[in-house]
Amino acid sequence: MPGASRNLAVVVTHGFSCSTSRLALQTVMVGLRPHPDVQVMDLQAYDRSTRLCTFGDPEVLDVGAAVGVAAGAARRLGYQRVCLTGWSMGWSVDGAAVPRHGVLIQVGEPAHSHRRRHPPEAVANASAASRWFVRDTARMRRIHRLAERPTGRMVARRLLRVRIGPHAFVPIPASPVKIVGSVAPTSPLIVHGCRDGYFTLRHPRALAAARTARTARTAAARTDEGPEGR
Repeated sequence: MPGASRNLAVVVTHGFSCSTSRLALQTVMVGLRPHPDVQVMDLQAYDRSTRLCTFGDPEVLDVGAAVGVAAGAARRLGYQRVCLTGWSMGWSVDGAAVPRHGVLIQVGEPAHSHRRRHPPEAVANASAASRWFVRDTARMRRIHRLAERPTGRMVARRLLRVRIGPHAFVPIPASPVKIVGSVAPTSPLIVHGCRDGYFTLRHPRALAAARTARTARTAAARTDEGPEGR
């Protein structure tokens, strides 16, 4: 979706019960449009996709492809920067999608035999989980019932139009608090509402603490290198 600015392109990853056909995501796209160009895609298992939702492992490839397309198009069209953002499962999907993708593209680690080549200049998240299998809110308990029971997966497919795999979270991705500090030098912006119905305020605080601790350790390590290492 073209925006008014030619300086920034944004790749948006949606949440668990969302897709490009949903009004909520379209509203976000329209809201962003006055500023950057917006690139948005349906993660695997949504709408017409025949693949399965795994809550974060192969989905990192979806985000990698979207960032690659956006980065390539942005460079050709004269954009200077590409930002990666998502909320809820969109953040978690790269565990979720954003932090895991940020880590992979920074350190060059391959995912499913694919190596990330297009690092974004900025990473942001909203309503993010700090760890997996969270059941401390009614909405998260409902999502787990959908994912863990055959009848729940059938309901999700028919009503939410998302296909959940019976072996989601196998293998279990790295915990977000363990990888959020590795999205360097692209330190992520963490946004969380006080009345978030999915994740309590403990989650953004844990992510921020993990990010700060990692940044402090990195700074200390660089200082210890001495003048010749700077």
